[in-house]
Amino acid sequence: MGHKSSINFKPVKPNSQSHNERIGELDYVYSDLTNQNETWKTDEIHTRFKSIADLYKEKVGQKMQANSTPIREAVVNLSSHHTMKDLQRFSKEIEDKFGIKAFQIHIHRDEGKSREELNHHAHILWDWQNKDTGRSFKLYKHEMSQIQDLTAESLGMERGESKVNTNRNRLEAVEYKTQQETKKLSKLQEQVEVLEQKKNEAQGRYDEAEREHQRAEKEHGEVESDDRKVGQELSTAMEQESRAREQYEGLENQLREIRERNKGREGEIDRYREVATILKERPDAMADFSEEEINGAIQYLEKEIRGVEEENSKLEEEYSNAQDDWRRKRNSD
Repeated sequence: MGHKSSINFKPVKPNSQSHNERIGELDYVYSDLTNQNETWKTDEIHTRFKSIADLYKEKVGQKMQANSTPIREAVVNLSSHHTMKDLQRFSKEIEDKFGIKAFQIHIHRDEGKSREELNHHAHILWDWQNKDTGRSFKLYKHEMSQIQDLTAESLGMERGESKVNTNRNRLEAVEYKTQQETKKLSKLQEQVEVLEQKKNEAQGRYDEAEREHQRAEKEHGEVESDDRKVGQELSTAMEQESRAREQYEGLENQLREIRERNKGREGEIDRYREVATILKERPDAMADFSEEEINGAIQYLEKEIRGVEEENSKLEEEYSNAQDDWRRKRNSD
């Protein structure tokens, strides 16, 4: 198997690197044979594509079209004895004759129907750009046929059919399956990203709830502290009100007692005031009274009136202040 040559070119695919370098698990390969594969490369696909696009813009004066295929991949049929040096020599012969340059070669020895019928083949990535013009090479049908001839000659194999053969069909089936697996993997990755986003959102909600809980506990503690403070202030205010009320009632009783005492003296005070009034209106009436009686009455009247007025004034002021304090306490509560 694999003694007939075959080389088939296609535009490089998005999954080429994962397939060629066996990135991730592939169910169509014998993983214990993967260490027999070989890889040679001078550049990565994305960096080569960028350099091609930059040169195209420099040479052509515009951006390269999105549907351009400046990098192409060839699947080459091999026999079990072929080496990387055989593929490098073959690639150099293609470059010298047709201008396209290989920058990656991957030999696969881990695929096939069975371990007894392994499908030895290689994937070669080609830079298809003409470096003088910046545009892609145009190889015609007869030139592609010449490449088929050169492949058989360089690798020492019988030339295969001109269009398709069983190996190509099998390789395309494998590539199709790889593409499907890549799509499946991409879909799973999208699901993982969605789940990761949901997880992050849930974590964010949890963190916010935790912060709200901590804020609520803090506010609850502050409210309890405020309640204790208000209770203490209320207790103090009630004590102050009770003292003010007692003081007010005591002053009111004292005033009542003074007023009662003054009632018994009203006649005497009125008499002295009457004498004073008579003397003020009729100074000549002083002859009706002795000098001692007049001076004693006047002194006694002045002293009593002054003392009573001062005592009354003081009590009235204290009474008024006590009333104001009591009203303020009631209003503040």
